[in-house]
Parts: sequence; C-alpha cells; structure tokens
Amino acid sequence: NAIPGGNPVVRSEDRLTKKKRRRKEMKKMADRLKQEEQLAKQMKQDVHRIKGIVKNIVKEQKKSVKVREARQAQKAEDKKDPLKCKLGKAAFEPMFPEVLLSDEVTGHIRDTVMSDNAVMHQFKRLQERKLIEPRKKRKLKKRKLKRKDIKLHKYDAELGI
Repeated sequence: NAIPGGNPVVRSEDRLTKKKRRRKEMKKMADRLKQEEQLAKQMKQDVHRIKGIVKNIVKEQKKSVKVREARQAQKAEDKKDPLKCKLGKAAFEPMFPEVLLSDEVTGHIRDTVMSDNAVMHQFKRLQERKLIEPRKKRKLKKRKLKRKDIKLHKYDAELGI
C-alpha cells in the first residue's frame, strides 16, 4: 500500500527498534573488518609467492602476444586472398534458385520462360566472387508530410465561423 507519488506506508511491526538497528550496524562492521583481514592475509601470502605470480603474468603476456601476432598474420593473409577477404559489414547470403514445379513445366524446354531476376542473379554472383561488397536490402522510409491548417479570414467569414 503506497501513497500515490510518495513513499510506501511503513507499519509499526516493520520498523526496526534501536537495539535491532544497532545489532545490524555492528554485524555490518564485523563483516567489513573480517573481509579486510582476509584481504590483508591474502596479500601477505602473495608477497611470499611473488616470483610465481610474476612468472604467470609474463607467461600470459607472451601467450596473448602470440595470439595477437597470429591474428594479424591471418588478417594480412586473408586480405591478400580475394576469396577470403571481407569487403563489408554484412555477410554474403546466397540467393536460392527459382525452380519450376513439375505441374508448371509443360511442353518443350524451349517454351520455358526465363526468370525475371537475371540482373539480381548476376549481382549476387559478383558478391559471391568478392567483387562487390555484400549489402542488405534497404527499406525505403515513407516521408512524413507536414500538414498545416491555414486560416484565412475571408473564408472564415463566409462559413460563419
């Protein structure tokens, strides 16, 4: 139950007494001290095994440098190879060929009609061969027309407004 636009209503049973509030604060303080002691103990132990920590850090750094160099080499190699290089943000999506069903195919092969999308097929073929970057089809946005009410006094007088 809350007052609209205000804080929730607090019942007398839900309120903490001074004793409970003090105990809660003391528990928080004890937890904080315990955590600080554990951290200090951990730091003391780390001082004794500092050589091992440094070795681990150096090992991880070397490993990350190797991975980075391998990635850069792979990128350079992919840029040289026209089939592996990536031209744009979008990935290539192959176009599925239009195949006539057995009911639609009638008569001779000479009578069959070619599909209308020969240009689209060629465009997709160029994208596949990495000569054109793959792109997503753009959706045309409808222009919003601004409408304005024009009030002319002479028309208002004629209409009796």
